[in-house]
Amino acid sequence: MKNRKKNKKKKKFKIDLILKKILKNLKKTLKILKKKSILKKLLRKKRNSKTNFLKFRKFYHLKMMNKLPKINLIPILRENRNRNKNRIKIKIKKANKKERPNLKKK
Repeated sequence: MKNRKKNKKKKKFKIDLILKKILKNLKKTLKILKKKSILKKLLRKKRNSKTNFLKFRKFYHLKMMNKLPKINLIPILRENRNRNKNRIKIKIKKANKKERPNLKKK
């Protein structure tokens, strides 16, 4: 039964979930770190969470000697790229055939 429950709880990795896990680890090790400003920044800025996470991860690795689980960030980067492409597509919409003046039939 335990294995089934674990499988149900597994979800796709998102930046917020990763940050939550790191924050849980950090609460245990705050005495060593003594840098709450990073935590506050991470919680405050959700828009730049990817870059903050990268910076924070480097710092954390230096302090905790690779106790953080290594996470693959490539899918997250891909998601961001796709979002940007979609935004550009929405901005540069071509006129529909009905809206375009039909030049050939003149």
